[in-house]
Amino acid sequence: MFAASRTAVRRVASTQQRTLYLGKTVAEQMQAADAAKQGLSTYKWVSLAAFPLLAAVTYKAFVNQPEHERAEFVPYGHLRKLTKKFPWGDGKHTLFFNAHTQPTTEGYEDEH
Repeated sequence: MFAASRTAVRRVASTQQRTLYLGKTVAEQMQAADAAKQGLSTYKWVSLAAFPLLAAVTYKAFVNQPEHERAEFVPYGHLRKLTKKFPWGDGKHTLFFNAHTQPTTEGYEDEH
């Protein structure tokens, strides 16, 4: 009789320890798992709707874009001062220089 009651006390104690360790009862854990499954389902449907929309916006932004006109070069004295040469190339161009959109101190290169 004493052994049976000791076993029962151990079971209750281990159940209480599991509840304290996990912080939730089994029913609360099952409820949280169901909520997570529902959230995952919602996320899947939102993603399926978002990918075509993202593709359409990307197409509009990059592919279906008209060509931009280049701004006229105005030789302002306070802009494009080159007091020290760049350590690469001929020293007049930045590292990522684009001759079509960026003028040098004299103007656009293809106009010379």
